[in-house]
Amino acid sequence: MKREEIDQLFLEKKRKGLSNKQLAESIGCSESLLSLFFNHKCNLSKEKEIKLKKIINQAKEYRWMKIEID
Repeated sequence: MKREEIDQLFLEKKRKGLSNKQLAESIGCSESLLSLFFNHKCNLSKEKEIKLKKIINQAKEYRWMKIEID
């Protein structure tokens, strides 16, 4: 996976409020490995990359909105 793809995946992960702990449990690796991956210090196996992309892309995004009530 290219640097830009990793950075984009990281931004989407943050936007959707996913933690490294949740993702690590889902794909079967350690939190520290994911941290190293998102900091461009190591690579994941292709299988884990595919799982990671799928989980992040399928996660729902929630937003807090302020609504005025009269």
